[in-house]
Amino acid sequence: MGTTKLKSAFRRYHGCTITEYIQQRRISHAEHLLAHTEFSIGDVVRMVGYRNANHFSELFRETSGLVPSEYRKIARR
Repeated sequence: MGTTKLKSAFRRYHGCTITEYIQQRRISHAEHLLAHTEFSIGDVVRMVGYRNANHFSELFRETSGLVPSEYRKIARR
């Protein structure tokens, strides 16, 4: 299967691009780690595959509407 066909089939099946899917999975895993572990935010950033905490924070805020520290506080209530 060629790259174009793979990307097209993936988008039809999942409703998003491969990159968007991976990003959604990373953020979802980060939400779980923030809510259910004591790992620092920096550790969570690295665990889900990001190198830059600021970039991660921006993506996280775009997805959840909150920065990671706010999300953690709310999720633990």
